Amino acid sequence: MGSLARAGKVGVRSVPLGGRVLGTAQSTGTRGHAFLSKAIGLRYSLDPRVARVTYDLGYKRLLGGGAFKYSPRPDVGVLFKSGRVKVFEIGSKTDNLPQLSNRNLNFMRQNGINGSVRVYSGARYLNRLWPK
Repeated sequence: MGSLARAGKVGVRSVPLGGRVLGTAQSTGTRGHAFLSKAIGLRYSLDPRVARVTYDLGYKRLLGGGAFKYSPRPDVGVLFKSGRVKVFEIGSKTDNLPQLSNRNLNFMRQNGINGSVRVYSGARYLNRLWPK
């Protein structure tokens, strides 16, 4: 291996996430959607208080079970070891942002899930700057 190749690997460390991250970030026609999902998921996957992070999977997979016939599929779901849930939705160029939030909040309320929902419009902003 040449010195240039070795130099590129200096300081690189892999972080074993061992089953804590499930799914694949949704790639849409909005620039930055998958990138922002992955960035949020990675940030929470490194948090020792987090039990599981899911990308584009329903609440059944996020919570590890449940008798949900239908559930929204948040872009990023975070389950803390305390049982609290954080859901992140990345707004696409065609999404209705209040509807994204309400759909998840209503589902969580109806099923007794303790948590919060955040909707990010950063991908819409990136898409305006650099349309796909």
